[in-house]
Amino acid sequence: MRCAIIVGVNAFSFCHPISDSHPSRRRCAGWAGLLLAVAIGFALRWLQIHESLWLDELHTSWVAGGGLHDVAPRARAGNQSPLYFYLVWGLVSLWGQHEWVVRLPSVLAGVALIPATGWVTCRWTKSTWAALAATWLVALDRDCVFYAQEARPYALLQLVALVHGFVFVNVLRHGRSRDRGLLILGAVFLFYLHYTAFLFLAAELACWTVPAVRRPHALAYRPRQLLLDLAVVGLCIVPAGPHVLRVAARRANWTRLIGPWPSPALWYELVTYGLIPWLAILAARAFGGKRGGSRTAEIPRVWIVCWWVVPLALAWLGTVTGLASLWMLRYVITALVGMIVFAAGGIASVRNRGLRLVLTAVVCGACVVHGNMLRQWQIDGRVIGDRREDWARAIQWLNHENRCPERPVFLVAGLLEDAELARDPAPNLRAYCTFPLQGIYHVDTHHIEALSSSGNARPSQHAIQLAKRRRGFWLVVRAGPVGTQRRVGAMVRAFKQAGIPIQVISTRRFGGIGVVAFRVVPHVSAR
Repeated sequence: MRCAIIVGVNAFSFCHPISDSHPSRRRCAGWAGLLLAVAIGFALRWLQIHESLWLDELHTSWVAGGGLHDVAPRARAGNQSPLYFYLVWGLVSLWGQHEWVVRLPSVLAGVALIPATGWVTCRWTKSTWAALAATWLVALDRDCVFYAQEARPYALLQLVALVHGFVFVNVLRHGRSRDRGLLILGAVFLFYLHYTAFLFLAAELACWTVPAVRRPHALAYRPRQLLLDLAVVGLCIVPAGPHVLRVAARRANWTRLIGPWPSPALWYELVTYGLIPWLAILAARAFGGKRGGSRTAEIPRVWIVCWWVVPLALAWLGTVTGLASLWMLRYVITALVGMIVFAAGGIASVRNRGLRLVLTAVVCGACVVHGNMLRQWQIDGRVIGDRREDWARAIQWLNHENRCPERPVFLVAGLLEDAELARDPAPNLRAYCTFPLQGIYHVDTHHIEALSSSGNARPSQHAIQLAKRRRGFWLVVRAGPVGTQRRVGAMVRAFKQAGIPIQVISTRRFGGIGVVAFRVVPHVSAR
């Protein structure tokens, strides 16, 4: 891996400051481009803020909907660190349970990421072109837009990682105590924001080793200082150890979703922001480019390459070896900003203005085409069409149609954890698996029972007898039409084995959610 990083740094070191003949005109154009990118980026991120939450976001709503003492156990039940959820809980306590409230931290972080990326890119490359390219790519990238619309910690993780990377470069260059203190606090904050941030922190460690081996005298961050800071960070994250081990023990759950081959989204990011700019840098270097810059100027170049190469490599290796299935875009989301900065710097490294313009058009065009946001807007007025679970309307319809709150509601939410329901009927696990109906969209019923999404899970005998007494029940399934019908058939068989005939009286679909009403068929005595 170290050889690959050194090769990438040698290629990326061709990125020189690009000066234009009219600095004032350049500054005006830069500010205009920045403001326009922020305005468009804000519009894209705010547009769907009132849209129905989907399953993962419903977990955030459920965590933030309880008391302060509920935040940590509920977050950990969903394999999450509670830090981000305390922030959402505070906003919900102020303004109530609304879609825009639980998504507000992500929206603000996603919008702030746009100018912050441009500013950091400008500081490192001294290129207005690179800064504007990075700004627009962050503003228009569909994955940056998606995570800025989602009530999860990933957009905030991107922003904090960007700032932490900037502080890290300053520490390598100058080694000031103040920057080291910020570096330690930021590392702890990143880890507690999301445990997968360890991939990003590993990239920083790898970045330190490259100049330490190649040019140790140019490195202001000495080995003794590094070891001391690592020890402090280690002591700060020790309290999370038991929960991290419990999450690691469940790693088999993720193997059902994540394989060694990248998802289409991750594959697109690799080609557009990695391969194309890398080829451009190598071509520019081959046709007369010169390598330059001071020793300390090399440090940002090393970091920009390590920023995305190391997390992706570690996530892939962890998935292939079975150690941890992390080869998914959301788990390496901090690397996405690094790829964008690398792409912008790679484009700006081309001295020929015409070729630079063509490369900018190619990368930005690929970003827009892959995002498919214009076509999605024409179809249904949204820019991101990934959230197809309309839980808001589904629960609203169920509450309107349910005339008997005593009737049980069975839920098949398709959670990774619900596979354990068959062998671990613990009350805490059952309560967790019902969170889609207990958060912002609350079902008006006295009995909710979660069923496993794997195998032919049977309702409990208590629920079956309750449904018999109340002469009906409801089934909420997170699945397509075929999966919903399969669950309906399983319920019919389960009640038939209990000697209770049932029939479906209504079925409604709300995107990826199916809501089915059953009634118990009364026995007809023979005459």
